[in-house]
Amino acid sequence: MPALLTVAVIAGAGAIWARRRLSDPEGEWRKWFNARLRSKLAWGVRAFFYLTLVLWFIVYLTAGEGERGSISDLLKGFSQSFGGSGKVAK
Repeated sequence: MPALLTVAVIAGAGAIWARRRLSDPEGEWRKWFNARLRSKLAWGVRAFFYLTLVLWFIVYLTAGEGERGSISDLLKGFSQSFGGSGKVAK
């Protein structure tokens, strides 16, 4: 457990360090990011969204009729798997 905590602290400190480097408008990291990655970021997010949408559409089409239940059935099953009653509180 202490090793996992150490890794989490180091990762958190590294994330804070990188964020400070990227948030400085005149910094070298920000200039590099703007020059190389900024234009590709919007395209990457859009591609990820559409690929995920296509993947879920394929999953839906390949599922059997009994497996295509509504989202409420899915959420009830999810709730029951964690010990919930599956009923919606009012």
